[in-house]
Amino acid sequence: MLWSLILGLLSFPLGAFIYGFLYMCFSMISEKDFSLITPFVAGFYGALTGVISFFYLFPVAVLTTFILRAVIRSNNLSLKH
Repeated sequence: MLWSLILGLLSFPLGAFIYGFLYMCFSMISEKDFSLITPFVAGFYGALTGVISFFYLFPVAVLTTFILRAVIRSNNLSLKH
């Protein structure tokens, strides 16, 4: 169970890194701009953005959904005009 948790946590940033890396490789081929560090930087930014959006923005979205639900259910928010 511990190995599956570790692999699950590593697979998301690794997949984002591979996506950013391959995207820049194909972009370099199509633009004929061959800089070797660019795909690694793009992969790093892809992984960083993916981790930030998953571990920060997702819990914030869930929290605000529960807060909105509590406000609506408490009848403090009148939807009548």
